[in-house]
Amino acid sequence: MAFGDEGRAVSNEAGTAGETEPSFGDIAESISRKIVSAIVIAAAIIGLAIYARPAPPRYQAVAADGRLVRIDTRNGTMIACGPAGECVLVLRHGQHIERAPNRKALPKQEAQPNPVPATKPAR
Repeated sequence: MAFGDEGRAVSNEAGTAGETEPSFGDIAESISRKIVSAIVIAAAIIGLAIYARPAPPRYQAVAADGRLVRIDTRNGTMIACGPAGECVLVLRHGQHIERAPNRKALPKQEAQPNPVPATKPAR
């Protein structure tokens, strides 16, 4: 676009009358807005990917007397299985285990002495 003798905008063959070319500042601002927008969108996508990624289940198990108790440490669910293979849901997410203050504690068991091996009978 060029200006005529009286300061009016004169259109060239490809442009229309009244348009001015963007200044260097306008071009720089447009480029910086596009770069910042791309960075914000990329950060949002990465944040969603990190938040939504699947993680392995976290379990702890306790076994005693042929029974097994599995605890899901993420949500607190407890499942107990007996020696015959039957399993029951002991505690669900959001429930709490309460202590029974009226019950007496079990007596401590004394350590059993190691068995003495039997001697061979004389022939």
